[in-house]
Amino acid sequence: MGNQIHTCKALIIGLNSTGKTSFIYHVKNKQPLLNSIPTIGMFSEMIRVNNTDLSLTEMSGGDKIRPTWSIYYADEEIDIVLYFIDGNDPISFDESRKELISFLKNIKKDGVGDNISIYIVITKSDLPNCAFVPTIKNKFNDLIITDMVKDIFRINVLELDDCMNILSSVVTDFESQFTDTNEDGSSNNNNNNNNNNIDIDDELEDQKQVRIDHNLKIVKSIISTDDEFILDFQNEDIKNWAHVDEIRLIYLYLIKYGKESGSRNESIKKITEQIEDFLISNFNEEDATSEFNGLPYNHTRIYFWIQIVYLFIIKFKSDMKSHGVDNPKYLSFVKMVEKYP
Repeated sequence: MGNQIHTCKALIIGLNSTGKTSFIYHVKNKQPLLNSIPTIGMFSEMIRVNNTDLSLTEMSGGDKIRPTWSIYYADEEIDIVLYFIDGNDPISFDESRKELISFLKNIKKDGVGDNISIYIVITKSDLPNCAFVPTIKNKFNDLIITDMVKDIFRINVLELDDCMNILSSVVTDFESQFTDTNEDGSSNNNNNNNNNNIDIDDELEDQKQVRIDHNLKIVKSIISTDDEFILDFQNEDIKNWAHVDEIRLIYLYLIKYGKESGSRNESIKKITEQIEDFLISNFNEEDATSEFNGLPYNHTRIYFWIQIVYLFIIKFKSDMKSHGVDNPKYLSFVKMVEKYP
């Protein structure tokens, strides 16, 4: 059991320009990212730390995405949260503190924050005016923060040792829950770094393939065509409503309304209105075993997934353009997932 490999999901959030992207890029590629632009939506990387496969997911710090932080946290069963603060920008401290409190209140209200491991990361320690830990502790001295934040780090994201030391610390804390105790009271800690006989890249590829197979299994169970699905939705004739249906509808409506209106905001408005009307009229909140699988209407969740699917469509168009296709014909939802699982 000493070499058992664990899986841990870490969510990295904070305002824009706090070093989140640079941090992930550095620990993944072992070289600093000298120029970056604000992340749109989210992106993920996976690395091995100690005996743990650590998934690092960054979410945009844009004001329209921030309300979705807690939605993603709950949906993905996140183990660790790293909240980034620009230590060299004291003007942003009040806004950063406000957003952190909002995030913590949301996950606590939703009942998913009981076992949270959240850490504050002060970045830009290489700059002379970067705040120190006591300053941030004093500025972020709210009861909900002091109760839920486990530690505060101060780093320079351009220094690999700084970045890796944080990950080693939080992962060691995460792995401590798996520590075995021997009869003599000594610990059999699973944090054994001697993984020379384990092909890490192969293992991560295996995990990726499992997720791909799962996605393909779901879409292969779809028997209706996209036109039939839209018609059933409009006629409120869908007997079950799951997350895959939500994503499918968003994908189809973004294509449909995007072509008709030419306006992304107009597309989003029409999609949210359609889904809102459908779920509110069909979902029975008093029935815990609702035929709609416990997915009552949630505006923030819908908006979040619209952004993610929209970014995917942009990627598809970019891929097609790189192959010389300026006006690509969109694939059906099933074929799209098969092509980009």
